Amino acid sequence: GINTVMYYSASILQMAGLGDDQTVIWLAAVPAAANFAFSFIGLYLVQKMKRRSLTLLSLGLAVVGLLLMAGSFWAMGLDSAEVTVSDDSLSAACAGLSSCEKCIKSAECGFCYLDHGPLGANGSCLLTSESDWSVSVEGRCSNTTTMEEQGLLFVYDYCPSRYSFLTLLAMVFYLAAFSSGLGAMPWIVNSEIYPLWARSIGSGVSTACNWTVNLVVSLTFLTLADALTRTGAFLLYALLGALGWLFLLACLPESKGIPLEQAESLFEGRSFCVLLAGPTHADYDDIEPVTLKNEKFLTSSDRTTLI
Repeated sequence: GINTVMYYSASILQMAGLGDDQTVIWLAAVPAAANFAFSFIGLYLVQKMKRRSLTLLSLGLAVVGLLLMAGSFWAMGLDSAEVTVSDDSLSAACAGLSSCEKCIKSAECGFCYLDHGPLGANGSCLLTSESDWSVSVEGRCSNTTTMEEQGLLFVYDYCPSRYSFLTLLAMVFYLAAFSSGLGAMPWIVNSEIYPLWARSIGSGVSTACNWTVNLVVSLTFLTLADALTRTGAFLLYALLGALGWLFLLACLPESKGIPLEQAESLFEGRSFCVLLAGPTHADYDDIEPVTLKNEKFLTSSDRTTLI
């Protein structure tokens, strides 16, 4: 979900009802700053923690962050403003909807309310204009001059809520968790686990997979948010993250401190993944470092000399 959170940060904040276009663009700098700052913490943790431990910890906390984002949208749905102003002359498609949450779920409707307090006041569900979604084609929000004079707002993609700020906090938590480990660990581990004969093809395939999934996630977020609701979309990302965590728990070996020449032994002797399997740093404490002499690579006497 990192692609969704970074690429659509302003849109997500607007979905949470944190302000107009200009406001959410400025607010999007907050999670971006968290991503930048915690990247430096990640550089420190890479040196202090084992690869496996940091990856699992970071991914686990990222899943929690996605659950918090799903929870923030769920809480906003429960806190949705009610429709209190109705008129028999209004469109039947929107007039029967009783809350802002139900109103904006309809592609034809938007929520008109008095901008007063966190939930607004005097809300009504009105038919949207196909040419200008900022106004309605009926009722008191059909004229921008009237709306300005009476302090009315018309929204079609979010609802006013007392819990909007929770989405911003969840985004910051998620990006802090991701940047502290997952921002760097896939690239580090990817450079350490392949034997020399497979490094080029292995790195190429994994990088291609990474950017392919990046593209898919980026292209499908808005569609998922409409089809599954915003809560459902982030729950799906959290589920995929949890499955990834279980896979890494079973399959990811510890590669810190293991020479590249010995990388192949990380996966030797097994048909598939086993928990906590593979050599560790301690298994290679007795290996002498490779030295250079006359521009030829020499290893210890009990291993083959490479010239």
